[in-house]
Amino acid sequence: LAPSPTKPPSAKIFNVNVSGSSISGYSRIGGLIGRSFNSTISSSLAILDMVSGSLAVGGLVGEGANSTISFSSAILDIARGSTSVSGLVGFSNGSIIVSSSSRL
Repeated sequence: LAPSPTKPPSAKIFNVNVSGSSISGYSRIGGLIGRSFNSTISSSLAILDMVSGSLAVGGLVGEGANSTISFSSAILDIARGSTSVSGLVGFSNGSIIVSSSSRL
């Protein structure tokens, strides 16, 4: 029998709310998730004072790759970084974002 191909990691995240003062790091920094790959994020919320890093910094997700983000929000005072910075998703590669928003 031939070995079955390995599936990339994925997650389903529903109805998760986080709040706090700040989150910081170097890359793929998000208020809820640092890196989302082949994942679904729905009906979730991140409320923070600040999200900061150098690369791929987002209020909800730092980097979203081939993921679906729906009905989710980020509320924050500051999103700080050098490259790929956003209130919702810092860097998106092949992701679908539906009915989601951020407020800075």
